[in-house]
Amino acid sequence: MPLISYIDGPNRDIHLSIDSVGVDVHPIEIYREMRTLRATDEELRKYDVFLSSHGNDPKGGGKFTERYVKELSGTRIVPYDVSQILTVIGVVITDDGQEGIACFDRAPLSPTTQIDINYIPPQVEVVRAEAELAAIRQASFGGVVAYNATSGLAGTGNDADGTPIGTHKAPSNNITDATAIAVREGFESILVKDAMTLVNGDDVSGYLLKGENAISTFVTVDAGAITANTVFRDMILYDSDMAGAAYLDHCSVANIVGVSGYIENSILAYNIQLAGLTNIFIVDCKSGCVGLTSEIPVIDLANEEKHIAMRNWSGPVKFINSSNALTTACIDVGSGATVIIDASITEGEFIIRGSAKVVHTQTGNENIVKETTEEGVWISDNGVATISVMSSISDMITAMVTTGAMTAEQSTQLIDIWKVMGLDINNPLIVDDAANSRTAGVDLNQSIVTVGDATTVTRQP
Repeated sequence: MPLISYIDGPNRDIHLSIDSVGVDVHPIEIYREMRTLRATDEELRKYDVFLSSHGNDPKGGGKFTERYVKELSGTRIVPYDVSQILTVIGVVITDDGQEGIACFDRAPLSPTTQIDINYIPPQVEVVRAEAELAAIRQASFGGVVAYNATSGLAGTGNDADGTPIGTHKAPSNNITDATAIAVREGFESILVKDAMTLVNGDDVSGYLLKGENAISTFVTVDAGAITANTVFRDMILYDSDMAGAAYLDHCSVANIVGVSGYIENSILAYNIQLAGLTNIFIVDCKSGCVGLTSEIPVIDLANEEKHIAMRNWSGPVKFINSSNALTTACIDVGSGATVIIDASITEGEFIIRGSAKVVHTQTGNENIVKETTEEGVWISDNGVATISVMSSISDMITAMVTTGAMTAEQSTQLIDIWKVMGLDINNPLIVDDAANSRTAGVDLNQSIVTVGDATTVTRQP
């Protein structure tokens, strides 16, 4: 019978049911029910995980620590509202350093209800044969549940040789069984071998999904899979429809929608569409483009309010579809980056810092703040002039005039100074002593007049 009656998400209270009265209650059973409820109740998945399980760590001499439950972020367990003695036979603690009776909240109960809590943590020094066998079984997992859709096995028991399913020797072949094994063993990690496809209803919220590497492990997330607060690490994540904030670390990411949270130390390519009103942090990432324009990572803002922080980005990146004035993006780039602001960006503020080329033409009310520098590039308010090869100073000055950074008169004066210094190979400076003049090309002619100790050089019309 269920121990939990309901979970009050906003107040982070887990209310026990009438079936908790008169029986010994182990916190691990409450933890298991909490995970089941989160998997089936979309409203509960809006809140951070309420409980986590730990323990069974080796202490030496064949002994292991007890299993225990930790209440997270202010979560408390509320006894059933009837006078009783509640007997708790397992260890329960909080993430702010409390244990036992302090983990239960009697404030929501009726004033006349009398609750005594009989807290009986196990004596961990006494190791029974059953606990030893369980510990040996758990040690065979190596702290994770192994998953292989191709060569794995269904079920949560043992294979024909007695090896627990979910171990490296006998991996699980489906996510339902893999998460059930993880709950039973108190694990938060699933090792993905080869490939995984998460389908509608699969719940991996709060788990670490770890591939073998970002070359041979392929993961796809279908619409309806539950990935809130999931960590994806060391894998290729592609053609995926994410749901909820996740953490992507050391991944190759391509063609995903609905993403938010953190992307760190990863390679991005093709379309990356952000979730609805969301914050996303893209840290120490780079483009996966190898030369084809189609491979450039495209950050799709979906014309909704977004808040983006990119730190130490490398390579080309393109932003599209922003018609919401509240959208903000702060893009800090490393060397060799190109930031393309598409014509579909008509609202929002984009601040670009670092050594980057910025490609942008004003199409609406978007505010593009450029705090960028790069050798060979002059950035103006209206766009960018890229001078990859400058055969002469005239090329550079022409580009500056084109972008509005210099007037035509200023450019003429600067070029004349260049000629007078004798630095223009096409118009060498010639000094004619007989004519008391010097010239540089057909446009620059100066007279030289010496009177006493003073020499005067005057430009001639």
